[in-house]
Amino acid sequence: MAGCLSEAGIAPARLNRAIMVVRTYPIRVGGTSGWIGQEIEFEELSNRSGIPIDELRKTETGSVSYKQRRVAEFDWGQLRHSVILNGATEIAITFADYFGIENRAATTYSELNDGAQDFVQKVERVAGVPVTLISKALVIPPFLMGCSRRTYAAIFSFCAGVMPPMPMFGRSLL
Repeated sequence: MAGCLSEAGIAPARLNRAIMVVRTYPIRVGGTSGWIGQEIEFEELSNRSGIPIDELRKTETGSVSYKQRRVAEFDWGQLRHSVILNGATEIAITFADYFGIENRAATTYSELNDGAQDFVQKVERVAGVPVTLISKALVIPPFLMGCSRRTYAAIFSFCAGVMPPMPMFGRSLL
């Protein structure tokens, strides 16, 4: 984090918040893109989440490489290590719907299923910092339907950082 700030000409002491983004199921680009941990198949993720496998495969395709991503079980040791290295003060969790497709309808934390709520609570226990943002399905807004995957990825990445969250008992659902 300090290196990133210094490259931008910002003193690390000026940092008030460091939000670390965590996926419920980590990914890597397909092929030989490096270590990922305990890899699982999309069929298994589909069975667990109730999300159709074709939808998972479409969502988990690289926006630049167009390669099918690899997906893995969550690594609790990596979480703790990352929090320490990055000085995270809070955590944002993405893809809560991977704990159950019914989570897509949730608008408050209490509407998430038990699996998602248990995950959030364990993240907070292991990381020692609060989860303040939770997102669900990857939804493409209608005005972006006709743009290229690369353009969409750039716009989505930008918007994910600036969209106002909905306050909810110390946590926000995006």
